[in-house]
Amino acid sequence: MRIMHLTGVFPRPTETFIKRYVEKSCLFAEVDLASFHFEDIDPAMPGVSFFALNREFYTRKNITGAARYLSERISRERSWYNGFDQAIREFQPDIIHCHFGTEGISMMQFEKKIKTKVPYVTSFYGYDISSLPATDKRYRENLIRLLNHGNAFFAEGPELKKKVLAFGCADEKCLVNPLLIPEEDYPRKETYRKPGDPVKFLFVGRFIEKKGFHIFLEAIGRTLKKPGSFTIDVI
Repeated sequence: MRIMHLTGVFPRPTETFIKRYVEKSCLFAEVDLASFHFEDIDPAMPGVSFFALNREFYTRKNITGAARYLSERISRERSWYNGFDQAIREFQPDIIHCHFGTEGISMMQFEKKIKTKVPYVTSFYGYDISSLPATDKRYRENLIRLLNHGNAFFAEGPELKKKVLAFGCADEKCLVNPLLIPEEDYPRKETYRKPGDPVKFLFVGRFIEKKGFHIFLEAIGRTLKKPGSFTIDVI
C-alpha cells in the first residue's frame, strides 16, 4: 500500500500529531509527504520520501502579478498543479491523506482540474471546521463542496464530528480518528509525589473558550475550599 500525505507546512511545532500519523503509516505502507513548505525535517524519519510543492505567493499590485492572477482565474489551474501531478504519477499512491480542511479543498480543486482518480481523505483538527468557516465565506462555500465530493473524512473526536456533520456531511463518510500519543514517551510512574508535597497543576493551551481555561479556573476555585497546598504552571 502507498499513502501520500498532503500538508501546508511540515513539520510545525504545534502539529506534532501530523508527524505521528506519518510515522505510524510507515508501519504498514510506503509513504510520501507532499507539502507547500518544509521546515527542519527530522532525519529520524527513514522510509518517507518528501516532495515540495511550488505555491509561490505574488501580489496583484504589479503587471506580472495581475497577469498571473488573471491567468489562474481563467484557467482555474494553480502554479503547483503540474508538480503535484508529476509527484502522484511517480509515487502512484493508493490514497492521499489531506491534513486540515484547507488542504482538502486544495486537493478537491486539483482533482477537478487534473482529473486524477486517486481517492483522498481529509482530516479536520479544529479551526478548519469551526472558526474558519464562520469568518471566511469563500472557505465555507468550498468546505460544503468538499464534504459533498470528498471520499471520506476524519475528525479528531466526537464533538468535532458533530461540527462536520452540521455542514451536511453524510454520517457514514465521517469517522472519528483520535490524535495519536506515543505511550512510550510517557512512562508510568508508581509514585508521582511524596507525602506532604503540594499537588502540581499544569495547563498548556491558548486562553480561548474551547481550550477550557475557564473550566480549569473554576475547578481550581473549588479546590481552594479544601485543605492542602498546590502549585499551578500555565504555558
